[in-house]
Order: sequence, then C-alpha cells, then structure tokens
Amino acid sequence: MKKTKNNSYLYAFYHSGIFLPFILFFIIVILNNAIFFYKSFLSHDWRYYLAFFGGCNHDLFIFSLIALILAFFCWLLPALKKISLILLHILLFLPILDFLYFRATLERFNWVVLQFINTNSTKGYIGNMGTSLLWLLIFVCILVISFYYSIKRDKYSEPFFFKPLVSICIFTFFASFFTHNLSFTTAKTQYGDKELVFGGEYYKNIGKNTILKNLSKGSLYAFIVNRPIVQNNISFKPYTDKEKTFLEQNGLIPAKSDSDNNVKFNKVIMIVLESFALEYIHAFNPDIPQAASPYFDYLVNNYPYSSNFYTSDFPSLQGFNALLGSKIPFNASNHSRQNYNLASMLEQKESGSTWFLRGSSRAYGNEEIAVRNIFGFSNLIGYEDLAKSYPEPEGYVWGYEDNILYDKAYNILSDEKNRCSLMIIKLLNQHQPVSESIVNAPDQPESVKSHPSKIVKAIYDADKQIKNFINRCESSSLIDDKTLIIITADHYPPLGYEHTELVKSDNHFQLGKLPLIFYSKQKNMFKDLNPQAQSCQLDIAPTLCYLLGLEIPQEQIGQNLLSSNYIPRSIGILNRETLFFQSENFEFTESLSRPATSTIAIKKWINNLLVN
Repeated sequence: MKKTKNNSYLYAFYHSGIFLPFILFFIIVILNNAIFFYKSFLSHDWRYYLAFFGGCNHDLFIFSLIALILAFFCWLLPALKKISLILLHILLFLPILDFLYFRATLERFNWVVLQFINTNSTKGYIGNMGTSLLWLLIFVCILVISFYYSIKRDKYSEPFFFKPLVSICIFTFFASFFTHNLSFTTAKTQYGDKELVFGGEYYKNIGKNTILKNLSKGSLYAFIVNRPIVQNNISFKPYTDKEKTFLEQNGLIPAKSDSDNNVKFNKVIMIVLESFALEYIHAFNPDIPQAASPYFDYLVNNYPYSSNFYTSDFPSLQGFNALLGSKIPFNASNHSRQNYNLASMLEQKESGSTWFLRGSSRAYGNEEIAVRNIFGFSNLIGYEDLAKSYPEPEGYVWGYEDNILYDKAYNILSDEKNRCSLMIIKLLNQHQPVSESIVNAPDQPESVKSHPSKIVKAIYDADKQIKNFINRCESSSLIDDKTLIIITADHYPPLGYEHTELVKSDNHFQLGKLPLIFYSKQKNMFKDLNPQAQSCQLDIAPTLCYLLGLEIPQEQIGQNLLSSNYIPRSIGILNRETLFFQSENFEFTESLSRPATSTIAIKKWINNLLVN
C-alpha cells in the first residue's frame, strides 16, 4: 500500500532527533537524584519519594510542553518550521549544560543540607494551588488538548505514540503541580511560621520543607525567576510636613543628622559572621559556655557595642543590602549600580578601594552580580580566586574555611596599607548545619567539646578566628587610629539545627538580635552610642558615612547611631513581604504589597520603600 505523506510537525521533530537531548537530560535527572537519595537520606518515607517523583515529572512536563508548543506553532506557521526546530534544540540543550554546572558547583552544598536536615516537621499536606495557578492549568489543558486533535497522522507512516505522549504530558502537568506544593507543617514562632498548605493557610518553609520543595521543583528550579515585590511603576509619594514630623519622631525616616565632613576613619573592615545571633555570646546568654566565647566577652567589656541590634532582612544578600545600602527590600532584578551604597560612595573618593571576600563560589546564587553591579565592590574574592593560592579544602561543603579568608584579608590589608578602603569579610564556618570539620576540631575546651550543640563548637571557632586575625593585624601595625573593625552578622540564624534548644526565648523568629561590636583605638568616637538603644542593620551605612566623612544620601532610610537625633527602633522585612516595626512608642506588622494600615503617613512610607 502506498504511504501517505506525513504532515505532522511533531513527527518532523521526532524524525530530526530532537528528543535525543530530551531523553538524555531526563536520564541525567533521574540518576543524579537517585544517587543523592541513596547518599544523603538516612530514612525514606512516602514524602521523599513523592518529592522525587514530582521533581522528575516537573522536568518531563516542562520539556514536553516546550516540544508541543513549538510543534503547534509550526503547524500554524509552516514557514517558520526550521527556525522552531533550531530554537527547540537550543532550549533542550541549554538546561543540560546548566544542570551539569549547577550540580558540579553546588554538590557539596546540597550534600550537607541533605545530610543534616532537621526533623521539626511531622505531617505532610498537598498545597493549595491558588486562583492564578488554576487559571494556568485550564489554559495549558486547552492548549494541549487542541494540539492533540490537530495532529495529522497516517497509521502506516507515523509512529503510534504521539497521542499517548500528549496524554503523558497532561498527566505530568497535574502530578508536578500537586507535588510542587508538597510541604510539612512547622512549629509556630512568635509571628507564625508561614507556608502554603491545603485550605489556604500559609506556613513558612524551614528544614525538611525546603529540601522537599526544591526536590519537587526539579532541576529546572534555577530557571524559575521569582517576581520581585519592587515594581518599576511605583512613584515616590511626598510627605506633608505633619506626616514627615510623625515619621521622623518615630524613626521611620532619619531626622537631620549631626554630621560634618571630617574623616574619623579611612579604613573600615567589616567582619560579617554567618547566621550568628547575639545570644550565641556568653555575655548575653549564660547557657553558652564561657569558654566558647572568651574573646567576644572581652570585646564587649572593653569596646563599644550594642545589645539591642536587630537584623533587617533575610537571607544573606538581603542582609547585606540593609547593611551596605540602608535600604529594604532588596530588588534582585535591578542590576544597576546603586550610588548610595558604601562601596560606591567610597570609590568616588580618590584612592579608595573596596573588597568583598567570601569562601564560597562567586557564582553561587548570582551573588557576584549583586556584589559587583548592585553593591558596587570593585574587588570580589571568592572560591575560584582562593583556589589559585590555597589548596582546595577537603570535604568542607560550603567553601574555604574562615582561616583562609582571614589570611587572604591580612595579605590584602598589607598590600593596601596606605589606602582608604572598605573590606567585607563574609565568613562561612558558622553556617548551619555546622561542618564536621568544625565540630571535630582539635584543642577544644572541655565545656565546648562535651556540649551537645554543634553550634557551640562553631561559636568557639568564630571566637578563636577573630582573636587570631585582630592580634595578627595589630602585631603588623595594620590597625592604626584611622582603622575601624566592625563585628556583626548577615542575618539571624535559621530556626532549626538546635537553635531553639540553645537560645531559650519567646522571640524565635528570623528578625532577631545580632552582635554589633566596634573595635577601634578611637573609643571616644562612640561615646554617644547607647548600647541598650534599639537599632537595626539599616543604621550601619549612615553611621559609617558619618565616620568616613561622607554625606549621608537621602536614599538611605536608616539613622546615624552616633547622632543626638537618633530615635531607637528596629525595622525589618521577612520573606520579601512582611514588614516589622518596633519601638518604645508603638509597633506594627504590615504587608508590603497590601498594607492594611489606616495611617496615611505609614502607607506612604511603605509605598516609598518600593520605589527603585
């Protein structure tokens, strides 16, 4: 029998070998995830397998949908068939390269997270998809069903599995959406742990939830771009004189600062501990062994500090945005250089240099873009740079340990001894879960070694490393009267990994207190600093502007801690949505996207936070 000419463009895709990279990628996904499961999870239950199943189906669905949409497009516009075939090949090959790169650079990171996941959660729920996702579901179903009936096939010439493939695509769509929203219930905090669960309730993602969510999203998770809360079409709303007075009196906007252009310091070294609470220091928490933080205690007893300093955002990049730019929320989609950041302002001065040191990869989480383009640092030292001078760390999952960072910082400070500079040393050893190399470090005091919490070992390590670094710099005359060292943290620790057992408090939320210590030979510069006054990360940049002789830009919303006009309060944002304000006079919690307050001044202030 004579065969009829085949008019199916899906068959043309098949005949061109387009499904080869698709099949290859899908095999890689399954094998990689299966190896991770075998190596990392000590126990398995239906939740893990459901997350694994959802992740595979999510990838299968995405690639099937790409093939079907482009095939349908070619059927409507046959003249563009070759262009669509080329585009489809590119789309299918790119994720393979990204997948291999992602796994190669972050495998050690994933290993430690999976190996030490906490067991806070107990029961699983299937998530509520919400109205927008339901409409998307309806649209995609209409699309694939329409294409299902548009296929022209001849039983003698076309492979039989095209329509079953469409059916599989529809099935995987449902499977991936349901498993994508897999979650556990979590322990409540003071303000409530929020995460998407059945029935419209919201409970926050921590511990096992984070792992299961990421597994259920599949390896294409890195391609998903979250819609930023900051919108380009939001315009600044000016305040009336009465509204401005109200905001100034409550510390929401800074009053006129007692500033001058005299340079108090020309070198600032900011040591930023990872996920480190104020309550991790023995001086503020007697449950911490005294031997774990003797140098921290010494610094608190002999140098200016704050015992009421709060984080303003979470996690690291958001915390640095508050520290360096005195602004929230962090707009990751805006890659333009922000001239109100400390690094940008300092580099405008002649001979100023800026350094950002970190032990992890520069590419991790696109942080290189933020550090260079947004925060304005000219010099970024990351894992790749350290690997040129130091042996690769053995088995440490986060990156180079803090002793390597401190050594690199010391060498840079020696070379830049006579230059005006700003240096950020972003530490890693305190990252939870704590690395076994820190837990099993030799020469630990008995009270530290025998303590059941691994965090205590990380505290001791941080204490020892800071002491060694400062003493080394002092002995080499790298710290003079114009040098200021600030010891603080990027954000409050995550609530799992023994934190709630170690810190006995009713305030177990991620906008808690951080250490803030000023190490300087000019202690008199901080005579007006009230250690008990409530403050937050937003206040660091304006304070440093004052100390560096820089004009405080109007974009910075924090206050100069050394100003006689300082109003004690703390401001923070959590999960890019919930805004917290607290002072002696009043406090409020508001949504950034839909503030419910009836106070016009506060509503304007929230609006103006979102202006680029």
